[in-house]
Amino acid sequence: MNHMTSTDPVEGAIDFAEIGRTCLCLHARMTARALTRHYNQELAPSGLEVTEFSLLGSMSLELDDSITDMAKRLAFERSTLVRSLKRLERRGLISTSSTGGRAVKFALTPAGRMALQQAQPLWLIAQLKVKDQLPDNAEPTLMMLDTLRRATPSPM
Repeated sequence: MNHMTSTDPVEGAIDFAEIGRTCLCLHARMTARALTRHYNQELAPSGLEVTEFSLLGSMSLELDDSITDMAKRLAFERSTLVRSLKRLERRGLISTSSTGGRAVKFALTPAGRMALQQAQPLWLIAQLKVKDQLPDNAEPTLMMLDTLRRATPSPM
């Protein structure tokens, strides 16, 4: 009787080591987690996390007419964005107003603008610490990340 041991390869088995070396999603998520930890650590004195900082900064530009527009522009799942916005609202950093019907518009409050201004120098420190580790400047990296994002098929 021929019994396979745990070290014998199974015919047709998936090469998870190869997947680990080549999976774009895995590497993008690992990078995102490392960057998030770094920016959150630098932003900690402000009381904001990098996602909150990014949302407040985005809202300060007043580019979006709806939560759906903002979710599309920032590549958020709409439900995840709504939960994040509700947390910011509970903290008094944004306010809501009805635009008629079921639509809700979010806007920065004075406290939200102040939090964003106080966090901006901390964000800059986080940004420069990473940017200084990159060859040349961050532009080629940003272009590659944008290319990767655009290469990802959108859900139907």
